[in-house]
Amino acid sequence: MMTLINLINAAVLAGTPLLLATCGEILTEKSGSLNLGVEGMMYMGAIAGLAGAWYAE
Repeated sequence: MMTLINLINAAVLAGTPLLLATCGEILTEKSGSLNLGVEGMMYMGAIAGLAGAWYAE
């Protein structure tokens, strides 16, 4: 039972950034603009966060 709870917890933690990016893309498309670079922005944000954490340590 704890394995199932841990799996759900990990899925929620991993899915939250994807959910936020999807909500942002939906709002952008509803405004009439098409943004195809959401995945690239997520990758660059992750790389910048990693670099910032690396240099701040």
